Amino acid sequence: MKIRIIIFVISGLMIQFSACKKEENYPQSLFFYPEAFTPNGDGLNDYWIPLGCILPSNDSIAVWQVGINLDTYEIKISNKNGRQLFKSEDINIPWDGTFKKDTCTEGFYYYLTRYESLDGIKYRDAGVFELIR
Repeated sequence: MKIRIIIFVISGLMIQFSACKKEENYPQSLFFYPEAFTPNGDGLNDYWIPLGCILPSNDSIAVWQVGINLDTYEIKISNKNGRQLFKSEDINIPWDGTFKKDTCTEGFYYYLTRYESLDGIKYRDAGVFELIR
């Protein structure tokens, strides 16, 4: 459901126009997103990438896995200032904690993932994770 709100403010000779658009409601993610990673070359957690399975909401032990339309996958990672450090349209390419071959500093980073399931349902996931050195 989309809701649009338009506000007109008239003050003297100035007319101000503002429009707000409610974000679409997206279903629960098909991915699990790690909260942290340690790109230090030790072979453990050296890359950050969404994991492709989630547990169902009914607390079942079985793992639920749904296919992703790979042509629609996109992930972006940015720093706290909003600077995009990584972008990929390949679900198999993880982030290694670098930007233009320079190592990124320890701290929190933000991700935005967009994709569709094989049955055409659109997903948009956003969140934060920590890079630990």
